[in-house]
Amino acid sequence: MNVRKVTRGIIAAAVAITMTAGLPVIPFAGYEPAVSVSADTINSGTCGEHASWAFDSTTGTLTISGTGRVDDYTELQDIPWYSVRDNITSVVIENGIENVAGNAFYECEKLTSVSLPDSIVEIGDLAFGYCTGLQSLTIPGNVTSIRDYAFYYCSGLKRVTIPRSVTSIGEHAFSSYNTEIIFQGTIEEWKNI
Repeated sequence: MNVRKVTRGIIAAAVAITMTAGLPVIPFAGYEPAVSVSADTINSGTCGEHASWAFDSTTGTLTISGTGRVDDYTELQDIPWYSVRDNITSVVIENGIENVAGNAFYECEKLTSVSLPDSIVEIGDLAFGYCTGLQSLTIPGNVTSIRDYAFYYCSGLKRVTIPRSVTSIGEHAFSSYNTEIIFQGTIEEWKNI
């Protein structure tokens, strides 16, 4: 008898019994299920009065375009792209958008690349919280406010460049001890933030 067939049979039986009993199925160590965006997943919509978003599932890129502010989100399920957040690898915010919304990319763990335009003036509360794949970021020269927990627990974030235009940095905005912060202003300006 083939050991591989017996092993597969035992695993299949265990999964079937577990599912029948209503118990959670716990994958084996090292097993990672394939993640895909289903055909009925919403891949575009509005996210502010004059702002819209679109997700390209082939590249993993979420693009926000338009003008003005993007809505802040206090409940994760209210984030318009919540259903695709596990597939977002890059974010492009186009010129004309004025903020990175609160909680906008919270727990987008696969996010590695962010492109922010000069029109951004504020980065909201927990905007990039728990984006553990994010490694570096240059904050645009017109940003004045980085809100509370904006980059909270971005454990992969190694370097952030902050322009001298920033006059307010919220509580625990950069809470990873591994992050090198480069401020483009003077020591006195830094002390006044």
